[in-house]
Amino acid sequence: DDAPVAAAADRMLLRYPDRAAPVFVSYASMPLLAAFMDFLLNTVHFDTVRDITAPLESPGVSYRQVQDVANALSRTVYAYLREHSSPVQEIRDFDTIARFLLKASRRNDRDDFDAGDIDDGAILDFWREHSVLTDTEFRTYRKSFLGFLRFGQMMRGDDLRAGFDRPVALGVDRMGGEWNPADPGSPEIDMMPDRKNVAGDWQTGFDEDEDGASLLDRLAQSDIKFLTGEDIKLLRIVESHSAALIAVAWSMLRNASFVHSQGRISAAKRKGQKDLSALFFAAPETGFDDLVDAYRKIQASLNDLVDAAAYVLLKTDGDDEAESRLDFATLTRGRKALNGLKRKGFDRVRAGDPDAIGEFRNAVPDIIALREMITPLCGKLEVEAPWLARQDEDRAVFGEQFARIYGVAS
Repeated sequence: DDAPVAAAADRMLLRYPDRAAPVFVSYASMPLLAAFMDFLLNTVHFDTVRDITAPLESPGVSYRQVQDVANALSRTVYAYLREHSSPVQEIRDFDTIARFLLKASRRNDRDDFDAGDIDDGAILDFWREHSVLTDTEFRTYRKSFLGFLRFGQMMRGDDLRAGFDRPVALGVDRMGGEWNPADPGSPEIDMMPDRKNVAGDWQTGFDEDEDGASLLDRLAQSDIKFLTGEDIKLLRIVESHSAALIAVAWSMLRNASFVHSQGRISAAKRKGQKDLSALFFAAPETGFDDLVDAYRKIQASLNDLVDAAAYVLLKTDGDDEAESRLDFATLTRGRKALNGLKRKGFDRVRAGDPDAIGEFRNAVPDIIALREMITPLCGKLEVEAPWLARQDEDRAVFGEQFARIYGVAS
């Protein structure tokens, strides 16, 4: 029988014109397939499933078409899981951090903790405790550091503070003052923060435009090279967590320095290297004071860009009296800054290219915003300088912890 569909005692037989052997679907597997369909309809939703499976509605469906549809469904499901698994993992991380902070608070005879408890000591203590646990999610110092930054950002969020200061009951008793999230007519329902936006805030951590581009992304995409690639790398964490970094500037330096050390140890262990002890206490590639100097240079570069922009834009706005309205010091500083900018695109600005000047004008708000982010951090880093003694202390502490995590060769 060559019918495209046939029923046997324990299974269905499906035949396709481009496949010699039939495909068998057992009756025992059908409840699982039905459950999977229900999962699809409740996650990626009906419209998506309908559009993906539309080719199967035509007569004479080939086995290749079935495979293509199956692959498309698989990609859609994995995309859904990637999108939703990150918040779930982040919630688990937050719970672990919260339990640690609560335990530390109770040791100090306090009933609870607050954002002020997130400091350099807490982050280091947390990593030293959790990095050696079985199946830990915090094996690396970087994961612990970033986890604390995101947790602190969540605690400082305006929406969450408002919720703590003015809690309300959720339910269906409108007369009793309860809010029903499913009822648009519920009293003050418009004051409830949008769940999607709140989740997005503590996932991204920085301002984005409508296209999802951050300040640094926009500057990097310009034909004018406002920042070097290394500048952008160092500024990523400042853009994401500028307010929180002031309190944990030491942790930021630890992360930037020792992340490479731990990476080298992990790579050597994966390659089967037996004796890792020489790597445990090795000097970091970049020292604390080197990082402070790098941030100071970025701050100076941003100041030069702002000075140059003031000089260029006032002179090119069609105002013949612009120079007379600028004080001599500002005018001189702006001209000097512009002449000192040798990176790609600034020759066009100096030549008066309207397109280049337009790009410079558009970039000014982002440049000023970054300068405002980095200035307090640089102030903190410089006040605490020099950092060499603390780097040497940390080298011993991190080396001992690396030995605990990765084991000392026998």
